[in-house]
Amino acid sequence: MTMGGYMSGRCEQDRFLPGQLARSKAGHDVNKLYVILKVSGDMLYLADGRRKTVEAPKKKKKKHVWRMNYMDESLAGQLKAGKGLDNACIARAIKLFEEKGKVIGG
Repeated sequence: MTMGGYMSGRCEQDRFLPGQLARSKAGHDVNKLYVILKVSGDMLYLADGRRKTVEAPKKKKKKHVWRMNYMDESLAGQLKAGKGLDNACIARAIKLFEEKGKVIGG
């Protein structure tokens, strides 16, 4: 039983996908939103479209990031079409997500 709980928790942690939004939970950038550009083993490559760009993404361990279970429709469309993500679209997606949170959160 204990092993099953551990395994399911591990699988949950591994569900990071390119294009998803993620929030930093550790480091000097705590609570900052990013878009996942690439998943490589235990590491994520993240961009916010401003300070951390597609050309120079932030590298962060999975355990230091919360997955937001949200992907902007335009980002999803770009990924499905095989196009790379650009900084303007990433910054817009993060801004829209933050605005939605303010409306929902009151």
